[in-house]
Amino acid sequence: MSEEEILSVHRVVQSARLQMLTDTNRQEAFNTTLTILSACFPRQKSGDHMNADWNDCERFFAHVLAFDTAVQNWNPVLADYEAYINLICDVTWYLWEIGQYDEALGRLNWIEEICEKTIGLDTLEAARVYVNRGSVFSSLNRYDEAGQLFQKGLTIRQTLLPADDQLLGNSYMQVGNYYASQGKIEEAIRSHRQVIRIRESSPETPPGIMIISYFNICRCLLLGTQLAEAERMLEMAQLWENKLNQEESLYHKNG
Repeated sequence: MSEEEILSVHRVVQSARLQMLTDTNRQEAFNTTLTILSACFPRQKSGDHMNADWNDCERFFAHVLAFDTAVQNWNPVLADYEAYINLICDVTWYLWEIGQYDEALGRLNWIEEICEKTIGLDTLEAARVYVNRGSVFSSLNRYDEAGQLFQKGLTIRQTLLPADDQLLGNSYMQVGNYYASQGKIEEAIRSHRQVIRIRESSPETPPGIMIISYFNICRCLLLGTQLAEAERMLEMAQLWENKLNQEESLYHKNG
């Protein structure tokens, strides 16, 4: 039997076992599984890509999807809805990165309903749902919808997070990129200046992220024909190059 066939049989056995459990034991099984998968599946942090963790993502990917499908079918009462929503946000971000857009959107639609029914849509978890869906829509060239969702995420984070929080910086970046795609250059420049302010305030910001931040605003300044300021931003990006290893430096020089 192939690995997929073995996994399918395993799912059938799991489904049959769930039906045999008492309600109490079934609830315990769901909550235990959530705890284990939340600890095993890589976390997506501050809008960063997960490509360095793709092997681990792939290892637990099918298990998370099967768990989420079981939650949809059985509708258990979970002990930690924040953990569940964050887990599905992690896996839908991975789905977006590998180009499985329909699968990502389906899971995000479901998890938004759960978010609304449990912890509410004015939470940081809801902001993640909006940001993830916005990222998918952006890749599908549905820019108006993406922009609205990025703005929702930014508004929530502005309300709940300190002004120098890195997640907030990520939201400003997304909104800035949306403005640039719509030709709203001055709005884009203002958003990307916020990104740089926030990211420079943290000593933990990777040099590559700072370079990308300066590249983003440089492109906007060029679109706005502010050439001297664009050149200054490019020079600022070059100052960070000394902190990169050779491979990273080559990547960003090509950029």
